[in-house]
Amino acid sequence: MEIVRTEKLTNERWVNLFVRVFRQDGQEGRWSFASRGDGTPPPAGHFDAVVIVPILLGKGRAKPRLVMLREYRAPVGDYIYAFPAGLSEKGESIETTARRELKEETGLDLVEVKHVSPAIYSSAGMIDEAAVMVFVTARAADGYKASPEGAE
Repeated sequence: MEIVRTEKLTNERWVNLFVRVFRQDGQEGRWSFASRGDGTPPPAGHFDAVVIVPILLGKGRAKPRLVMLREYRAPVGDYIYAFPAGLSEKGESIETTARRELKEETGLDLVEVKHVSPAIYSSAGMIDEAAVMVFVTARAADGYKASPEGAE
């Protein structure tokens, strides 16, 4: 398959629509997709976001617990359950992104990164966003009380 050209269709802040024209077996085709970048194929090792799978360490005899969020998502028009996740800032490492997003979304402190997946594409037919899954242990600070944002 050969990419002939990519055309940008929108000019939004967080994600834009593109059409990629390609040639395969002498036939030309078009593929519409969304991208957080400029529409060019990302380099190997690139990631846009982290999906954090946090295990909250129990205090005393409390058992460790899996942490998930309940948050409103406009595209589905309802609340969903999801792992904490977020976009990487320019130049930020996977661990730094995971630590920041976990704190922002849950108020929990990242204790240890247990495993990082290779980049995954959850909807590669629709968007070129690459995410890594970061499996971590987390701990609540003394006096911790969750204070999620309005949609969480």
